[in-house]
Order: sequence, then C-alpha cells, then structure tokens
Amino acid sequence: MSLPLYPPQVRVTGIDASREMLSRAAARVAARRLSQVEGLVRMDAGRLAFADASFDKVALMFALSGLPDPLRAVSEMQRVCRPGGTIVIVQHFRTASVLMRACELVLDPTYRLMRYRADMNLERFLAAAKLDVVETRRTNLFGYATLLTCVNRAPQVRLEPHPTAALGRQNETGNRAA
Repeated sequence: MSLPLYPPQVRVTGIDASREMLSRAAARVAARRLSQVEGLVRMDAGRLAFADASFDKVALMFALSGLPDPLRAVSEMQRVCRPGGTIVIVQHFRTASVLMRACELVLDPTYRLMRYRADMNLERFLAAAKLDVVETRRTNLFGYATLLTCVNRAPQVRLEPHPTAALGRQNETGNRAA
C-alpha cells in the first residue's frame, strides 16, 4: 500500500513471503503505473537474498510483529542496508495507555489468528535490535503506531551464507530502497 508514496526517482524493491500479497502488489503497481517499483520478490525477511550493503534505504512497515523472528529480520535489514544508510520501521508497540491496552486485550484473539503480536515492548526491542535510532515519532490514528528512523551503523555481518546474494541492481544515481 505504500508503494505509491515513493518518489519516481528512486528504485524500490518490495518483498513478501506471501504469493497472494505479491500478486496484490503487482496489480497495484500495474494499475497505478508505478515506475519506481523495480521488482516484487517472494522472500523471507529473515533470510534476504540480497548482497551486503545493496540498498541505501530499507523500510519495514507494520510487519515486524508478525514475523517469526523479528530480530533476525532487523539484522538482515542492517546487513543489506549500506553503512550510513537509513532504516525505517513502522510498527505498533505495546502502549502505556490504559484505554489502548484494554483495546489490545479485546483484540488479542483476533491478533493471535493473524499471528500478530500486539505486546511488543519498544524499549526491549530497541535494546535487543541495537538500532541507532535518530527519530521516534507516534503516527496513525491515536498515535497507535511508532515510526523509527535509524542510521545503519551496525557492522555488516551475515548470519548465514545466501545462495542467491546478487539480486537487483542500482540505478544511475545509486539510489535503492527495499
């Protein structure tokens, strides 16, 4: 859904583990003629098949808490983002608001069906992920989501060898976004 928001001068590669979601995205790209979308690839966020430091910016929006291993996905984001590049995460983290916590408890059975964890603790996540956060901003209706903007200063360490580590290419300006 965010693909139309990327400016036309960047090259965007979208990934998802679901063929259905990729089909939906491809239909939107075609219908809206989104020339900035370079590719849509079926891939596990915890095992990205891209070369180290191959993107200038990496974004993960509203998917972190649905991943089997969120920290591994963040590590992969750090690996494929060039040093000094930008990592953006938009996610709902557990809230301190009593009213919002009550809503989360009511919605918990639905969240579980969707394999979504609404109880992720932001402070614990940031400590474990070792992200260099330069901006934290509440967003969405009632500030339900948090936008984290980070600079990639993490060492580029690969967790496992990737058999297909050379997908994609940079455009003439070198701008890439995933």
